[in-house]
Amino acid sequence: MSERTGLINLKADPRFVRELESRGVANVSRCMQCMKCGVGCPVRFAMDYNPTQVIRMSILGLADEVLSCNTIWLCSACETCVTRCPMEIDVPRVMDVLKEIAVEKGYDIPESRTKVFHDVFMGIVRARGRMNEPMLFGHYKLRTRTFFDDMGLGKEMMLKRKIKYAGKVKGHREVRKIFDRIKGGK
Repeated sequence: MSERTGLINLKADPRFVRELESRGVANVSRCMQCMKCGVGCPVRFAMDYNPTQVIRMSILGLADEVLSCNTIWLCSACETCVTRCPMEIDVPRVMDVLKEIAVEKGYDIPESRTKVFHDVFMGIVRARGRMNEPMLFGHYKLRTRTFFDDMGLGKEMMLKRKIKYAGKVKGHREVRKIFDRIKGGK
């Protein structure tokens, strides 16, 4: 049984794992449920399912359960799971693809600002070829209208030089072409 609902009476779609793999998720079917990704996850405490469970439910074709959970939106892509996985499953990539599918299929996002953050983050990477933290904060704050709610933290991070400006990557135009090709389905 899952932590949110019983897994009884859920619709399984055996094509779901093939859809993930067709979108560039490699090895997901090889998961042997060793639980190294779930045990090592630093944000596990906030998730409704741990990464191991999300992978297993994806393999079983429990698309609705996976696409409606908050775990896919909470993954911080720290890659702790990737370094621990004996089957070399790129769990953050799985989570990213699951987010994309959830948005495409119109699933509700548990925390509305998560989608804004994701869109701003990806837009900056698309435009510049890499993340630019000051731009991320600025655009995110403008879109969410949360200008002052964490001002003290921002100041502290800048004083400790935790926020760095990064210019464009030399190949930023090629990165944009990759984004455009993926978005256009070419």
